[in-house]
Amino acid sequence: MKVAGSQKTFVICDDDTPVGMGLHHDCPELECYDLSQLFIDARHQGRGYGRAARKLYGQFGFVVTDRDGDEIIMELTL
Repeated sequence: MKVAGSQKTFVICDDDTPVGMGLHHDCPELECYDLSQLFIDARHQGRGYGRAARKLYGQFGFVVTDRDGDEIIMELTL
């Protein structure tokens, strides 16, 4: 689904070291934000960054709603 709105790319860092990237979409038509496409660079995988991100989302109240292959889909209803 193509939704109009802004999209921004951000870098995921461990201190001053870039370890990955992600995308943030503003979806005004759906009245939501989409924090998606979180990638950890292959050189930094296996170090717990993905698990830490999932735990962080859980601490803010996000719950797993689906899976798509190796992707985990989490949502937070406000």
